[in-house]
Amino acid sequence: DEPANGQLRHLGDSPIEYTVGGQLVLESTSNDTVTVKVVVFRSATTSFEDGKSTTRVINNLQGGRNVAYYGLSDNIILNKNDYVKLQVANTGATNDITAELGSFFNVRAR
Repeated sequence: DEPANGQLRHLGDSPIEYTVGGQLVLESTSNDTVTVKVVVFRSATTSFEDGKSTTRVINNLQGGRNVAYYGLSDNIILNKNDYVKLQVANTGATNDITAELGSFFNVRAR
Protein backbone atom coordinates (compact mmCIF):
# COMPACT_ATOMS: atom_id res chain seq x y z
CA ASP A 1 0.00 0.00 0.00
CA GLU A 2 0.98 3.67 0.11
CA PRO A 3 0.98 4.92 3.75
CA ALA A 4 2.15 8.39 2.68
CA ASN A 5 2.82 10.16 -0.58
CA GLY A 6 5.93 8.68 -2.20
CA GLN A 7 6.18 5.62 0.10
CA LEU A 8 5.42 2.03 -0.93
CA ARG A 9 4.90 -0.47 1.93
CA HIS A 10 5.02 -4.30 2.01
CA LEU A 11 2.08 -5.81 3.93
CA GLY A 12 2.85 -9.52 3.39
CA ASP A 13 3.97 -11.86 6.16
CA SER A 14 7.05 -13.23 4.37
CA PRO A 15 10.16 -11.30 3.32
CA ILE A 16 10.24 -10.79 -0.44
CA GLU A 17 12.97 -9.53 -2.72
CA TYR A 18 11.90 -6.59 -4.87
CA THR A 19 13.36 -4.58 -7.69
CA VAL A 20 13.03 -0.81 -7.39
CA GLY A 21 13.08 0.88 -10.77
CA GLY A 22 12.12 4.13 -12.37
CA GLN A 23 12.96 7.06 -14.54
CA LEU A 24 13.28 10.59 -13.21
CA VAL A 25 13.84 13.93 -14.85
CA LEU A 26 14.85 16.43 -12.17
CA GLU A 27 15.02 20.16 -12.72
CA SER A 28 17.21 22.56 -10.75
CA THR A 29 19.86 25.21 -11.38
CA SER A 30 22.49 24.48 -14.01
CA ASN A 31 25.64 22.73 -12.72
CA ASP A 32 24.08 21.76 -9.36
CA THR A 33 25.01 18.28 -8.19
CA VAL A 34 21.92 16.24 -7.25
CA THR A 35 21.81 12.79 -5.61
CA VAL A 36 18.84 10.40 -5.68
CA LYS A 37 18.90 7.60 -3.07
CA VAL A 38 16.68 4.56 -2.47
CA VAL A 39 15.86 4.36 1.26
CA VAL A 40 14.20 1.45 3.09
CA PHE A 41 12.42 1.92 6.42
CA ARG A 42 12.85 -1.20 8.59
CA SER A 43 9.76 -1.62 10.76
CA ALA A 44 11.43 -4.12 13.12
CA THR A 45 14.17 -1.65 14.10
CA THR A 46 12.28 1.60 13.30
CA SER A 47 15.32 2.79 11.38
CA PHE A 48 16.22 3.72 7.82
CA GLU A 49 18.66 1.80 5.63
CA ASP A 50 20.29 3.39 2.60
CA GLY A 51 20.16 1.62 -0.72
CA LYS A 52 21.73 2.58 -4.01
CA SER A 53 22.38 6.25 -4.76
CA THR A 54 22.99 7.98 -8.09
CA THR A 55 24.52 11.43 -8.51
CA ARG A 56 24.19 13.63 -11.59
CA VAL A 57 25.03 17.20 -12.54
CA ILE A 58 22.13 19.35 -13.75
CA ASN A 59 22.69 20.01 -17.45
CA ASN A 60 22.21 23.42 -19.05
CA LEU A 61 20.12 22.41 -22.07
CA GLN A 62 19.05 24.58 -24.96
CA GLY A 63 15.81 26.46 -24.36
CA GLY A 64 16.32 27.13 -20.67
CA ARG A 65 15.68 23.59 -19.40
CA ASN A 66 18.15 22.69 -16.67
CA VAL A 67 17.62 18.99 -15.94
CA ALA A 68 19.33 15.71 -15.09
CA TYR A 69 18.12 12.27 -16.17
CA TYR A 70 18.08 9.29 -13.79
CA GLY A 71 17.48 5.62 -14.47
CA LEU A 72 16.84 3.80 -11.18
CA SER A 73 17.48 0.12 -10.51
CA ASP A 74 18.12 -1.51 -7.12
CA ASN A 75 17.27 -4.83 -5.46
CA ILE A 76 15.92 -4.78 -1.90
CA ILE A 77 14.28 -7.16 0.57
CA LEU A 78 11.17 -5.97 2.38
CA ASN A 79 9.74 -7.57 5.53
CA LYS A 80 6.23 -6.97 6.80
CA ASN A 81 5.50 -3.22 7.24
CA ASP A 82 8.84 -2.15 5.74
CA TYR A 83 8.56 0.58 3.14
CA VAL A 84 10.69 2.11 0.44
CA LYS A 85 10.98 5.73 -0.68
CA LEU A 86 13.33 7.97 -2.63
CA GLN A 87 15.35 10.81 -1.13
CA VAL A 88 16.69 13.61 -3.30
CA ALA A 89 19.41 16.03 -2.20
CA ASN A 90 21.05 18.97 -3.88
CA THR A 91 24.60 18.27 -2.71
CA GLY A 92 26.15 21.16 -4.62
CA ALA A 93 23.90 24.05 -3.57
CA THR A 94 20.65 24.95 -1.80
CA ASN A 95 18.46 25.44 -4.88
CA ASP A 96 15.09 23.69 -5.14
CA ILE A 97 14.73 20.42 -7.08
CA THR A 98 11.55 19.54 -8.99
CA ALA A 99 10.62 16.22 -10.62
CA GLU A 100 9.09 16.77 -14.03
CA LEU A 101 5.76 15.24 -15.03
CA GLY A 102 6.22 11.70 -16.25
CA SER A 103 8.89 10.86 -13.68
CA PHE A 104 8.11 7.64 -11.79
CA PHE A 105 9.42 4.85 -9.62
CA ASN A 106 7.99 1.40 -9.05
CA VAL A 107 8.57 -1.66 -6.89
CA ARG A 108 8.16 -5.12 -8.42
CA ALA A 109 8.54 -8.59 -6.94
CA ARG A 110 11.75 -10.12 -8.21
